[in-house]
Amino acid sequence: MSSTQQIEATTTATSDKCIYKWTIRNYRLIKTKVGDSISSPEFSVGNDDKKYFNMKLYPAGESTKFAEFIALYLTYLRTDSTKNPDKIVCRSTISVINNNKVVFHDTIHQEFVHKRSWGWINFFNLKDIDKLISSNNSITIQCELEVFKEYESLMCSKIINKDETIDGVNLNSAFLSEELSDVRLITSDNSSIPAHKIILAMASPVFKAMFTHDMLESKKNSVEITDTPYNILVEMLRYIYTGDIASTTTDMILELLAVADKYEINNLKSKCGKRLCAELSNENAIEILIAAHRYDAKHLKNEVLRFVTVHMQSFVDTEKLKEITDHDVLLNIIQSITNSSR
Repeated sequence: MSSTQQIEATTTATSDKCIYKWTIRNYRLIKTKVGDSISSPEFSVGNDDKKYFNMKLYPAGESTKFAEFIALYLTYLRTDSTKNPDKIVCRSTISVINNNKVVFHDTIHQEFVHKRSWGWINFFNLKDIDKLISSNNSITIQCELEVFKEYESLMCSKIINKDETIDGVNLNSAFLSEELSDVRLITSDNSSIPAHKIILAMASPVFKAMFTHDMLESKKNSVEITDTPYNILVEMLRYIYTGDIASTTTDMILELLAVADKYEINNLKSKCGKRLCAELSNENAIEILIAAHRYDAKHLKNEVLRFVTVHMQSFVDTEKLKEITDHDVLLNIIQSITNSSR
């Protein structure tokens, strides 16, 4: 029997983000000349190495050449580090909000190298200023700022997969086929899925035990599965017959991991682990870690622990950690953090 080494990796551009809202009240009282500016209070982006910015507005225009336009700039001020980085790459989305309605919206990418300000010299035409000023005589400018941090690479899998389908036999045509089927999987809503005992038995020790021992499933030629949704059972069968899965959402892959563990289909567990590993994010990492621990998916668990350790700052003082009720999972996180700091 042949085997194939499969290695997958992902590289992610990580960033710090913030949403900063600046409201200038009693705007119509402002009387400025061309070249005069108003600066917002400074704001910071990031936790470990904060970078500071502010916005600068020219109500009467920045220069006589563009005196008919308001000018707006985003300015990089400094960083917490003792040495400023050579380059800061940012992506900013600027919106003007008038009475809860967005009246201006634009996105630009900036590279702050020698130049510390970036923006629009012709931000908005003064003749249309009424569109920006709200009914309570204020202008609200919102800046959604994302600052590039670094590239993070993650080795998602290094697994030796034994043949995932029966050697030399194409079973695709038998998937969900009534032809020669000799067993049916019955779901909680009484849906019936045709299958073949020999194929299920070769894929799963649990099914093999059902069909080779004096059990009710063998006598009735049916298996009642009331704890797994119909679509997840179909995906399990798709894998058994074709070696592939069509599910793409994290929630469905987690359900598929559970059923793979229940029926001891180890290759399917590995494949689910690889899919989940590739989809890791701050939003789903804790949920995936809990599932990896529950279903004893060791490789996936190790990768998630590494991810959580690297991004621990994103989980501190959040509701995510409160989702963990298993003390062993918490202990694993603590041990991973401790080991990484050595």
